[in-house]
Amino acid sequence: MEDEPRNDVSTRQQSITVQDLRDNRLAEGSKKGYLSGVRQVVAWLRESGRSGTINPDGSINLDVFSYEDFTEFVLYKYKSAGVSLSTLSGYRSAIKDYYSRQNVALPAGLVTDATAIYQGIRRLCASETQTGAIKPGGKQPLRYHQYQELCRASLTKLDAGFTHLFLTLSWNLMCRSRSTETVRVDHLSDEGDSIGVAFFKSKTDQGGTKRRDPKHVYANPLQPETCCILALAIYLACNSAHDSGNLFPGPSQRDRFGRSLNQLVGSALPSSTSAIGTHSLRKGAATYAIGAGGPSVVSLNATYIMTAPVTNTWAALWLVFHLTAVSLLHYLLTLVLAVTKQFPLPGH
Repeated sequence: MEDEPRNDVSTRQQSITVQDLRDNRLAEGSKKGYLSGVRQVVAWLRESGRSGTINPDGSINLDVFSYEDFTEFVLYKYKSAGVSLSTLSGYRSAIKDYYSRQNVALPAGLVTDATAIYQGIRRLCASETQTGAIKPGGKQPLRYHQYQELCRASLTKLDAGFTHLFLTLSWNLMCRSRSTETVRVDHLSDEGDSIGVAFFKSKTDQGGTKRRDPKHVYANPLQPETCCILALAIYLACNSAHDSGNLFPGPSQRDRFGRSLNQLVGSALPSSTSAIGTHSLRKGAATYAIGAGGPSVVSLNATYIMTAPVTNTWAALWLVFHLTAVSLLHYLLTLVLAVTKQFPLPGH
């Protein structure tokens, strides 16, 4: 029996090749980063008098290039160039990818010894950061009061609500800006007291094999400047001709938000310009979520949720309030008993 053609096969799928599938294992950003890393190695090989390891076309000759050459390159970058640990790790990933694309087996040292070297670099960087010899690298988590300031400032931007929605959505979803960029209107769902946002691919789930339960976004009527639902309403009202495609249509919306965020930080938080970036949102939201007061998630799950599931936001808030009040009363009672035992009342 002849196979019937599938109706869901796109033109791109019909024209794809085996090599395209191999190349698709990496994101475009990773490909550009690896290419830049290999170029850095080639430039160092020329400067250090190792031109014999370079092919006439400018690529690395893996028949001559050795693991010792790579370790010398890493040592040079660490001592002379002062690059960060993440950049050094990127060089190793770039070289390993280059070996893979050339169908050449990795040297034994690059598999085992390189791990020990990078562990040593990581520990040395941590010690130097602790003693103040070097400054902490990377962007810092965004504090909640800073997030509020940015939300207020984003409302004044004349960009049809783009920056404000991108900002509040990234915070509430606790996701990377690249994931926020890919949110689609048809991936939004009505979850009763919230809006669900489904992700079918992320940095930690490139193959889309994890559960696809939607992430929930709730209203915040007590602080309307940070309310993501209100931000979505403003954005859709300002973009009434929006179709059912991407929520943020157009190329490089992540970069657009990055530039806008940099302007916001410069005006609203000028002292934190160099410390806050797009990744600060995800770090800050996660830090804020796990640092909230009240009973632990374990005690909530064991005491209440397993026997009486929470069906709405107000019920959850009531549980948190109740448990907090009980914990406070228990603490006060313990304190009173301790004081009474230490200083007995007259006549006792």
